[in-house]
Amino acid sequence: MNPDQRTSPLVFILPALLVAVLFFYLRDNAPPLRDQVSPHLAGFMDATEVELQSINPTMERLAPENLPTPYGTLYGYPILGRVRISDPSELATVRKAVWDIDRANKAWNDMVAGCFSPRHCLRLNTPSGTRELLICYECKQVEIRDGKDYIDSLFICTDGKPAATSELLNSLLRKHGIALAK
Repeated sequence: MNPDQRTSPLVFILPALLVAVLFFYLRDNAPPLRDQVSPHLAGFMDATEVELQSINPTMERLAPENLPTPYGTLYGYPILGRVRISDPSELATVRKAVWDIDRANKAWNDMVAGCFSPRHCLRLNTPSGTRELLICYECKQVEIRDGKDYIDSLFICTDGKPAATSELLNSLLRKHGIALAK
């Protein structure tokens, strides 16, 4: 074989490197799928519209006539504002938040507090009813409700750090000019 006809090792190394980089990029940035999350959360992964609510986590539940906001209450918590999310890029943010809740729940380290002061609610209306996720970042708990009935709780604390869900949902609320709970 003529030395000028030898194949350079780069011919094999560069494509392998490209495949590895693409694999890790897609693995970490691919949109989460319905079958990758817990059954209680699956409906949020392929929803075409979700309502996001900002909730004031007051320690005392308020009667509707004592509300400081025109949006009413959700299980006694004053609603600071709400927005319907149907834009595909905003729905992708909601899906990422739901996936983050599921990820943090699967890695839960048995740490929990007992306050339950929710700051966000994700509401999904389907032909079979309403599914709500009430999210408390203080006790790291997500309460799942079907209309007014309690279904289950998920815990979103991993290694002492809360899930990234709060900032994802707050970014959507800020974008739509909705007040955040203090």
